[in-house]
Amino acid sequence: IAAIRLVKTLEAEQRQATPSEQELLAKYVGWGGLANDFFDDYNPKFSKEREELKNLVSDKEYSDMKQSSLTAYYTNPALIRQIWDKLERDGFKGGKILDPSMGTGNFFAAMPKYLREKSGLYGVELDTITGAIAKHLHPNAHIEVKGFETVAFNDNSFDLVISNVPFANIRIADNKYDKPYMIHDYFVKKSLDLVHDGGQVTIISSTGTMDKRTENILQDIRETTEFLGGVRLPDTSFKAIAGTNVTTDMLFFQKHLDKGYVADDLAFSGSIRYDKDDRIWLNPYFDGEYNSQVLGTYEVRNFNGGTL
Repeated sequence: IAAIRLVKTLEAEQRQATPSEQELLAKYVGWGGLANDFFDDYNPKFSKEREELKNLVSDKEYSDMKQSSLTAYYTNPALIRQIWDKLERDGFKGGKILDPSMGTGNFFAAMPKYLREKSGLYGVELDTITGAIAKHLHPNAHIEVKGFETVAFNDNSFDLVISNVPFANIRIADNKYDKPYMIHDYFVKKSLDLVHDGGQVTIISSTGTMDKRTENILQDIRETTEFLGGVRLPDTSFKAIAGTNVTTDMLFFQKHLDKGYVADDLAFSGSIRYDKDDRIWLNPYFDGEYNSQVLGTYEVRNFNGGTL
């Protein structure tokens, strides 16, 4: 709330944040970890803070924050630095970079300085308050505060798309595609369209992107995409900063427009049954009790909710 109050002050005074004010704004981590408590008008736990927030923002801004709480899980900067380290090792030298679900811009903040100086930064953020904070933290970036499905970037125009994409049981309809996609899969599909031939898409997504048996996004992208590798993260990866336990995948893709290219990667071969519970399906790339790409051990929980 202190960060939001500061944003309102900056808007009223029509000025950019000072370095010390940016430090406060950078502590804003969204509402993903409080979705079931803070925005429940019948829950007395945060009644005082809830009323304070309602008096501070517009009805639309409050509605945006409430909606974003369903999908907004900010990424630990330590994890982001590991992603940048891998991209550097793989030879990334900078370029035109997009974060289509940027939050306040943690991926830009953790970016090595020399890469930032050699790159053009573009961001998209749906939530109005979060987008305003991002603009103050990254004044040199081009930031669109709107839904990713409404942004009109040119296809084949970015060198890298990097993001922790939203994931939820929500479908996105876009006239560009012949069917609606689950929100996390939509971000994968559109991101791959936006990078040029040889460009990379590096994302953190729901395990559903890799594991789902039907409506598999991997079958839709396999003719133009190479899977460079991935890591399945433990469900504690977002606990410290976002206050939630969720299993996610760190995924690295590269686009290929060679005529006739067909990915033969294990990841594209189709989901298989988990050998310890045949009700569960998972991508063969992440199969195996001691798979080095799985950070942790598999445990079936709340199967009715579909979790592994």
